[in-house]
Amino acid sequence: MKRIDIPVEPAGPPRVLVLFPRTSYRAGAFVEAGRRLGVDLVVGTDHRQALADLLPDRSLPLNLYRPEEALQRIEQAHRTRPFQAILGVDEPTVYLAALAGQRLGLPGNSAQSTRICWLKHLLRQRLSRAGLPQPPFQTLDIREKDLLSQLSLPFPLVVKPVFLSASRGVVRVNGPDELSAALDSLRDILSRPEVRRKDREYADLVLVETYIPGQEVALEGLLREGQLEVLALFD
Repeated sequence: MKRIDIPVEPAGPPRVLVLFPRTSYRAGAFVEAGRRLGVDLVVGTDHRQALADLLPDRSLPLNLYRPEEALQRIEQAHRTRPFQAILGVDEPTVYLAALAGQRLGLPGNSAQSTRICWLKHLLRQRLSRAGLPQPPFQTLDIREKDLLSQLSLPFPLVVKPVFLSASRGVVRVNGPDELSAALDSLRDILSRPEVRRKDREYADLVLVETYIPGQEVALEGLLREGQLEVLALFD
């Protein structure tokens, strides 16, 4: 990947490009935060009209599901007036923002790390290689036949698409019949064009992992140069 080095403009507020998919519900909060911080905020989106009222004449139309095309448009905008940072707020915009940041020489997460965190089976593989505790797991390709014969894990299990977020398609199954029904449901979800375009490479993979009983909690935080700042812990 080529890298574009352009001098940063010294005067004026920092210019930040924030990437939103049309399905995001966070746009208003980010725009308001940018105003409070005095940031020169530009929105990159695949649905310009959704943000026209929030930031008139300050949006960059992008096809978020054609990364190279989007990167070229971002690069062109950067040449006209440089960005100091590029942020993604939802999958796949986090990955696209990392790609753009690498190409333009801006600080941020590597594209590889964001993709590993986004794709559940890659994250499991990386955690396994690092020796970290996690439930036993395996991946299944829903295009293949007789998936039950490939299963090497005991019930109950959790089945989930490898690339969808917000618990979409995640289901607990207690036996073979429930697993077959869950896989049929996932085939339906993953066959939809608006879903497949999010990650065509892994659109047919599902992650199957051993169910772990107990309370489920989520941690939100910021990791800066190896130092974790915990923002919230909730169930």
